[in-house]
Parts: sequence; C-alpha cells; structure tokens
Amino acid sequence: LKTKSYQIKEVLKQLNCKTLRIVIGNLDKITPVNEITEIVQNSINNLDLVIIDNMDHEIIQEEEVEKIHEEIKNFFKF
Repeated sequence: LKTKSYQIKEVLKQLNCKTLRIVIGNLDKITPVNEITEIVQNSINNLDLVIIDNMDHEIIQEEEVEKIHEEIKNFFKF
C-alpha cells in the first residue's frame, strides 16, 4: 500500500474532472469528515463535499439511501 498508485492523494492529483463530489455522513467513524477534508484539501481544486447529518459509514436506513440518491441526482443535473 506504500506505492504511489495506492496513495489517495496521488490518485486524486491524477483525476481529470471538473468537480468531485464526496458524500459522507457526519457520524462516519471509518472515514471521518476531518480526515477526508485533510486528504483532499490540497489534492483537488473543485471539491463538492456533502455532509449528511446523523449518517454513519454503514448506510442501512432507507432515509439515508434516499438522501444519497438525491445528492447524486443533483450532481448530474444540467
């Protein structure tokens, strides 16, 4: 996992996209919001970070799934 191809900061630098949207729950303990912010802040110019209240890493409630679906649909609207 020490090779550059597995380092998230290196991978993000190689992305060729106008905007990167990351959807995360504010209660996520596996990938906490502060860690995601730290990792991507200098790696991607156009970050669209969406934080969903009261959502953990494991999405098991239908309401959480709907919120994520809505964010994905909004991202791809023209």
